[in-house]
Amino acid sequence: DSGNVLYDFFIGRELNPRIGTFDWKEFCELRPGLIGWVLLNIACAKQQYSVLGYVTGSMILVNVFHGIYVWDALYQERAILTTMDITTDGFG
Repeated sequence: DSGNVLYDFFIGRELNPRIGTFDWKEFCELRPGLIGWVLLNIACAKQQYSVLGYVTGSMILVNVFHGIYVWDALYQERAILTTMDITTDGFG
């Protein structure tokens, strides 16, 4: 915060925007995107099943590996606080 509202508006954005104790940057870093990714993968597998009548091996592997990746990210959520995205990059 430079003290000049106009300068701050055009030059930057908040590093860690919060409403009370809710950290928007940490929330948006993980939950909506990663959970949405898994839901999109499941929808793709469902569509493939409706078109082909079966789900291919590669689709199963993508769903399994992405699911493991997302589960690990959400399970180890505290580790996100040490990444460059959270510590130095602005939000947005």
